[in-house]
Amino acid sequence: MSKLYKLVKITRLIRLFKLMKAENKVMKKLGTALQIGAAFERLSFFFLILLLLCHFFGCLWIFCAKNLEDPDVEGDNWIEAGGY
Repeated sequence: MSKLYKLVKITRLIRLFKLMKAENKVMKKLGTALQIGAAFERLSFFFLILLLLCHFFGCLWIFCAKNLEDPDVEGDNWIEAGGY
């Protein structure tokens, strides 16, 4: 049973590599069709990472406000105090 499971996982991994290879070809064709330069790709990747980091830290900020409040005091955090 364990060997069968490993075989299934290996076939999934092979399909994933094929998909990544095909995606790379599509991205190259798209880049040549749209005449996108390397600088624009780096800039767009930077903004994507920046957006994801801002989202992550925003979620972390709200998580801290919700979980670090005093349960005995009502409206102890900035979320409830501001009516958000």
